[in-house]
Amino acid sequence: MWRRPGFNIEEFSEYWRTVHKQYAMRMAEIGLTLGYLQNHLIEGDIEGLPRTSDGCAEVWMRSLDNLRSFASSPEYLEGAAVDEERFMAMRPQVLIGREVELVAGPSRIEALHLTKVMLWVKRRPGVSNGDFAKWVDPMWEMAAGARKPQKLLRVTALDSSETRFGDPPYDGLEISWWPDLATFENAWKERRSENMPLIDASATTGLIVREEPVFWPVGIDQI
Repeated sequence: MWRRPGFNIEEFSEYWRTVHKQYAMRMAEIGLTLGYLQNHLIEGDIEGLPRTSDGCAEVWMRSLDNLRSFASSPEYLEGAAVDEERFMAMRPQVLIGREVELVAGPSRIEALHLTKVMLWVKRRPGVSNGDFAKWVDPMWEMAAGARKPQKLLRVTALDSSETRFGDPPYDGLEISWWPDLATFENAWKERRSENMPLIDASATTGLIVREEPVFWPVGIDQI
């Protein structure tokens, strides 16, 4: 999600968390979404990485069929989609995938006070989809060294032949939670390129964010 010209980052975040939030609530009321969380950009970028966007939403769905119903529903097309144009520069890019927990830690609710880092990645040229499945192996960490995250999830993008939503903008997403920003920054400086044999490092982008849940999926306190 990139903010529309004329919005500074504070105005963009405020519109998203107030006005646009109501459209997200409507999607839940009619049963189209299970959970919706806003990731608001905080000041400071990840050393050496382009910023992915000005913010990122996480949406939980029951199934791909449910997602298709969402995307074609009048409530989205005539409501949320119209409102997106009021504060976003373009339609948001979407990565559809399933998450795998690699470092078990606090639940998502308990982790709200931690520093959250989101890294979007693309496969290294020559790496097949099958080989990239190893992306969810915990031996390959994006931020490696003596310091480890308190919680780590990875998402592998589903192939467009399965989702029927076109090619994903990235092949994977890593989400990690850290005690504080300094701990992450030190871990990032210690990362080793040999821990990323599947990744095109030149295409990686990232965000440091503050989570603002609008509504959680049932059972999220156990995840």
